[in-house]
Amino acid sequence: MRHMLIAAAACLAGAFLFGFLARHSTRFERNGVAGQATVTGKINKQTDRGIFFALEVQYVVDGVDHQRMRGVMAPMFERVKRGDTVGIIYVPDDPGSFIFEDDGLYAASRRNLMFAWGLCGALVLAALAFLRSAWRAHGQPKVDPTPYVLSPPGD
Repeated sequence: MRHMLIAAAACLAGAFLFGFLARHSTRFERNGVAGQATVTGKINKQTDRGIFFALEVQYVVDGVDHQRMRGVMAPMFERVKRGDTVGIIYVPDDPGSFIFEDDGLYAASRRNLMFAWGLCGALVLAALAFLRSAWRAHGQPKVDPTPYVLSPPGD
């Protein structure tokens, strides 16, 4: 029973985590508004994980100027120049958060999310198979195959 509670808690925690990630990544799909931004700067720096590419952009939403930086994939970084206009998608209730329309990073994050969902599903199935076998092994009463012989009282 304890194993089942642990597995259920792990599945519940995983569902909340992946639900949050799915909600965060799909909010641009559900509520996103297309806009235009001007590239004001390009950043590439070496990190311990490789080269980090980012674009600094400026855009206006409802008369409010937003200056932001966001990481991009190398092909987009090489394609755009300072002063170019790029397509963005922002969320109206949080216009400071945005993604680029065609940098490939968003599509890669969606693929990673789908992989994570698949992995989570496989882990849940493996846990259920383990719990089922454990329940069968430990959940059934042990029966002694030798018959009992009752002896008359007084023996």
